[in-house]
Amino acid sequence: MLNLFVFEGSLAGVFRNANQPGAVAYGEDDLVQALESAVDGTEPKIRLIGGYRKRLLDPVEAALRYVDRMVDQIPGAIEISRETFTSDPRVHAFFSSLDDMHDVLSRSSELWDFLEARGYADDGQCCALMCMKRTERAGFGMDISGDQVRRDVPQTTVSFSDHQITAPAVTEEAARLGLKDCIYKSLVTNALDRISACRATSGDIDTQRRSLHSRLRSLEARLRRNQLDVIQRQESEQQMRAIESQIAQLDEGGTHAGCAGPEDWLEQLCAVLSNPESCVRLQNLSLRLNMMGVKLGSSADEVGDEIQLAEIEMGADDNRRVVALVRFPRSAVGPRRDFVLEAGRYLAI
Repeated sequence: MLNLFVFEGSLAGVFRNANQPGAVAYGEDDLVQALESAVDGTEPKIRLIGGYRKRLLDPVEAALRYVDRMVDQIPGAIEISRETFTSDPRVHAFFSSLDDMHDVLSRSSELWDFLEARGYADDGQCCALMCMKRTERAGFGMDISGDQVRRDVPQTTVSFSDHQITAPAVTEEAARLGLKDCIYKSLVTNALDRISACRATSGDIDTQRRSLHSRLRSLEARLRRNQLDVIQRQESEQQMRAIESQIAQLDEGGTHAGCAGPEDWLEQLCAVLSNPESCVRLQNLSLRLNMMGVKLGSSADEVGDEIQLAEIEMGADDNRRVVALVRFPRSAVGPRRDFVLEAGRYLAI
């Protein structure tokens, strides 16, 4: 899933400043704010490197511009309500029922905190980001061709699950800025994951190096005792040469394979921010679905609706989520749920 708000501080103001009428670039203060946020989110010891800000400025600006362009491609907010569940095919596709719609909204603690902090009235409008998992399943069903009903027809059904409501805001513009903030921070989280992974690699290399040195010392002590025959001595010397070769290979390339210190960490962060498209991508999809969620071809006779989707892919592990900006009245949010209490009741059954 998208990694949302994994460290403190919002950069929505940075994107707002860049998108103001007449703005042609990010201000230096904006870039420094985004830069320092990235350092805080990965490894603060990067600040030990002289000139770290200068090296990060261009990668940070590249990442901010990429995120700006990506989010600006996402369609406008979709209204979620009892009325649009029947009138808007996108809302009907996203939720299995009206109860499902209310449940998705009511179980977001972030949304409830936002509503309660602002004392929303029932008719007050709220905007937010909704992320969902899209699933396509192949099977068999019925369709109508002219006057004939055909059975066991290959069909693909499309469903949406694992809904998340985040980044609630008063306006669509503010919600869009929240999404930009979220994606930028996801890039930083990706850099942190890479740093953590190569730190582990460095630890493995150090462990291998210590083990090889221990074996080498053992063989040297064995030779010094002078209790070996000619063949045993030759075998021990051959083993020592092989171990020394392995140690030399680790010394030559092992350190670079991991993240030994601030310089390596800075390089990892620069690499991610300079090439954000390698970590996060947006794909615009167009699907034609009937009321049952069956995917229809362009030549199908059955009545269906065309829906446009924006799907974000994070990383290289097929981690995709449909993202939509949504707008809904306070009255569409069901009662706040106490999941601890519900879990206790379930366990007591």
